[in-house]
Amino acid sequence: MIKQLVTLAVAAYVAPCFAAEGWIVDDLEAAKKQALEQNKDLIIEFTGSDWCPPCKHLRATILTTPEFIEAASKNFVLAELDYPQKKQQSPEVKAANDLLAQKYNVSGFPTVVFADANGKPFEAFVGAPSKAEVMAALTNSLKKKQELKDLQAKVESAKDKDAKMEALYAIIKAAPKPFVNSFYGNVKNELMALDRDDKYGFRAAEEKAERLKKDEAALKSYMRQNMKQNMSPSEAVEILKKFPNREQLLPESQQRLLMMEFGATMNAMGDVDAGVAILDKLISIDPNSKISKQAEYTKKNIILNRDKIKQQHEQRLKAQSL
Repeated sequence: MIKQLVTLAVAAYVAPCFAAEGWIVDDLEAAKKQALEQNKDLIIEFTGSDWCPPCKHLRATILTTPEFIEAASKNFVLAELDYPQKKQQSPEVKAANDLLAQKYNVSGFPTVVFADANGKPFEAFVGAPSKAEVMAALTNSLKKKQELKDLQAKVESAKDKDAKMEALYAIIKAAPKPFVNSFYGNVKNELMALDRDDKYGFRAAEEKAERLKKDEAALKSYMRQNMKQNMSPSEAVEILKKFPNREQLLPESQQRLLMMEFGATMNAMGDVDAGVAILDKLISIDPNSKISKQAEYTKKNIILNRDKIKQQHEQRLKAQSL
């Protein structure tokens, strides 16, 4: 009887951490400890279990299936970090999970990270791919881990500075981009220290990132000071046009300001030709930028729907005059 009671007590204590069969839930440190003890790597799933449709689909159709559990458990310890909207979590668990989401630069759910036993990522995917793709990811992730290990060996065996820089840069290129700053910062810093001529452009990239932050702060400050709650769309257009020293902004920031001007202009006038002129100006700054591609699509769309846009604007003006 005593043995049965002890068994039940242990089961009750362990159950919350192992609520999903084969998965350690909301306790990454326990998963890391187990991975170290068993000489395995980690699969870390960031999920919204009670609100995220792709998360529910991925978990129900793949991650909890016997086929996946059996294949993954050969090389990985499985850790689920949950970000629910209705399910109760202790403040400690919620705070810990929030910090981990920041550390792993989670931008969408589900995010699945393949990492070593210390939690350092070597591959990841976002969303809910097919079962075949997930199973292939198990194999491919281990290949990526070996590739990074081989590159690190090249760093350590490099005979001169150039060879070492080349190997360090190869690690940064091979590492999953969302994790470079958080988990491969030492590699980046070592390369930057050696690369005095900035051959690989990291110093220039960091300087540009700082300038973009300053531009962002200047835009926000200007908007706070000049945009009023009950301002008309026409007034908003004029305020945006008067942004001071816009030519001193980086091209990306100039394009962002023009995109805001485009939105305000269309809202104020419903004038497709005026909107197209702003988009053309935006695109001319840097035709290959991401926002230019978005502008090209928007331009085609408003030209195609010219009559509908004009009609909607006239209806809106009529409703406002009543």
